[in-house]
Amino acid sequence: SFAGKTLILYCKYGTVSYDLAESLQKKGIEAASLRGGYGAWALFAIKKQAANEEKKTEIEHSIQKKFPPVRLNLARPQLIHRRFRYEA
Repeated sequence: SFAGKTLILYCKYGTVSYDLAESLQKKGIEAASLRGGYGAWALFAIKKQAANEEKKTEIEHSIQKKFPPVRLNLARPQLIHRRFRYEA
């Protein structure tokens, strides 16, 4: 029984699921269709991820401008060891 529940239907492009959702609604069953199908959903997810990657790159460049990378002189490791010595 689907009483009190909404069926979410989807197909590749959203046309078949839309027609089926309408048909079920006419029979009194709560139903909805994913607009554009899972193809549109996947495209949206890809675009969102790409936008996040662009934002991430923008933030990284901004941080690099404010805090240039620290270069360690590995030719003189004794300086590093004295500086970060741990006492037991």
